[in-house]
Amino acid sequence: MKMSANPTPTNGTCAYDGLTMADPYDLTAYYQCCKNQWFLKYCLEREIFDKYKLTCILSDSPVPTPTRNHHHFRPTTLVCTPGDRRQNPFDNSKFDECVDGIHWVTESCQFGFKFNSNTKQCQYLPTTTDCSVGDTRPISNGDPSKYLLCDGNEWEIRDCSSGFIYDQNLKKCIQKYTTPGVPTQAPNGFCQESMSQEGYKPNPQNCQTYFQCVHGEWQLRNCGTGTKWMQSIIACDYYNGVC
Repeated sequence: MKMSANPTPTNGTCAYDGLTMADPYDLTAYYQCCKNQWFLKYCLEREIFDKYKLTCILSDSPVPTPTRNHHHFRPTTLVCTPGDRRQNPFDNSKFDECVDGIHWVTESCQFGFKFNSNTKQCQYLPTTTDCSVGDTRPISNGDPSKYLLCDGNEWEIRDCSSGFIYDQNLKKCIQKYTTPGVPTQAPNGFCQESMSQEGYKPNPQNCQTYFQCVHGEWQLRNCGTGTKWMQSIIACDYYNGVC
């Protein structure tokens, strides 16, 4: 746990991950910063939170019964909607629930269930015998930005990278502007190396790649991040994400 002295909440938000602060109404509770939001946490049994060391320590005396219906700070504006849920950033079998418009409290799904950030409910995922390590398949709600990955024991929800979608034919995430299910194939026939347009061809399946003639054969080349191939200028150029 990262140590930091006197973290100060502002409208329910915090500066950076790892900040901690004590809950003055409950010696067994504290707040921890994650992704600029304060999360209410609790120490283990027989431990209290030390506001000077900013960590949980064993108590030398009996731990008093906590009063968990009071909270330390209340900003003038809400930072979340009471009852709202979101996936816990550390464990997809848990979720964080907004308890009072200010604080997120971590809850666990029942055994064998994972939290679905789309439905905001714990969802049973198929497990065990019908998958091998590395198997993938689309998720049941049809969200193309996510897919299921088998770890050998169960299916886990995974996210494609930004700008990618899951292709159930290729069984992997592909760029949105790539034609789904169509593998990239080099043009047929002999070619002549040239610095003119005759020595280059666009890739109809992916505008961020192109073909260059090298030693009489077409070789696939990649444009840099955020650029696409422009045959008219025989170079990669910046674009707005649409081919």
